[in-house]
Amino acid sequence: MRMLAGLGVALVLAAVGYADSTRNAGLGEVANCLRGGGAKVELSPMLREAAPWKELVGRRGSGVYEIELGGDRGTLLRVGRDVGAKQLQAVLDAEGARVTAQSSGRILALWYGRPAAGSAAALNRCLH
Repeated sequence: MRMLAGLGVALVLAAVGYADSTRNAGLGEVANCLRGGGAKVELSPMLREAAPWKELVGRRGSGVYEIELGGDRGTLLRVGRDVGAKQLQAVLDAEGARVTAQSSGRILALWYGRPAAGSAAALNRCLH
C-alpha cells in the first residue's frame, strides 16, 4: 500500500512539473514554430524594457521576440500574469491603428499594421 501511495505522489509531482515546464516553454515553442514556417524570429531583450512592452510583460518579465514573416513585422511576447484586461486594452488603445493584436491565452503578437492573411494563419497554427 505504501508503494502505491509513493507511486501516486511521484506521478502527481511529475504531472505538476510537466505542466509547469510546458507553460514556461509556450512562448519559445511559438517562436520555434514560426522559424520552422520561414519567419525570422529574434529574441529582443532591449525591447522588453521599452514601453509599451514593459507594461505588458509584467513584473516577472518575459522574453520579447521580433518577428518578420513575409513582408509583415511584429512583436511576440507573453503577457504577464499580473497584467489585467484593462491594462492590456489601454496599451492597445494607445498604440491605435499602428498595431494589430493576435493572441492565444497569454501569448500575444502585435503586428505592425495589418498582417497578410498568410502571416496571420501561420501564427494561428503556431499558437494552437
